[in-house]
Amino acid sequence: MRIITFILSFAFIFSFPTHCPVYSCDSNILTGENCSKINFESENVTIALKGCKEDLVCDVSPFNLQETSCSLYYTTTKFYPGEYCRNETECYSGICENGKCKGQEEDKDCTKDIDCDPGLYCLEKFCKKAIVNDIYGKNQKCAANYVKNDNRCVKIGSIDNDKPASVSGACRSLYINSKGLCSEGPKLIKSESNSTKCQYQVSETEKEDGDPVCGMSKSGESYCNPGVGDIDFASVLLGILV
Repeated sequence: MRIITFILSFAFIFSFPTHCPVYSCDSNILTGENCSKINFESENVTIALKGCKEDLVCDVSPFNLQETSCSLYYTTTKFYPGEYCRNETECYSGICENGKCKGQEEDKDCTKDIDCDPGLYCLEKFCKKAIVNDIYGKNQKCAANYVKNDNRCVKIGSIDNDKPASVSGACRSLYINSKGLCSEGPKLIKSESNSTKCQYQVSETEKEDGDPVCGMSKSGESYCNPGVGDIDFASVLLGILV
């Protein structure tokens, strides 16, 4: 996942109308014990990656353009409460129980949210339960998979179309129209290879333009992202968010 995040980060550097770069892979640019490298040459991008030995990882952090060597994961990154671990050295809290990092329990001392167990956050130096389907007060926070909608914490994607909402994330469609109601989102009207402009149907009478984005192909072509209202797009996003 870290490798995918690293590579995708570079795709968004090349915003249209800049000419889209041509991507290729070539492990020959690696030297010694290095496991990753990315080269920018004119309009071409060359990426090199190779695997590491057991218990080692290739730390391909975004925008690290230098050659990277295999290293122990916990020497650079600590896991938060609730994440999987092999030993206490991998955990931010220094506690690994039953294969997961352990945080502070409810009403225990804390200085940051990441000091607390999953479902809790740090409020006035004590771990407290995050809010679910209820009114939130000053400095309180909604639980994971919930958003602040007006003065309540509601589950992401829980409000049907034609109902009022203050944030798009609360809508099942993940879109709010100009009247402040959840509604079907914009749909991509037409998408062609190497597009110079994208157009979306917002309503029966309204259209809006958008910019294409660069892909990461050998042909250096651009493309149009789908609209929030396109078939299954919102449902896929909800599957990730919820």
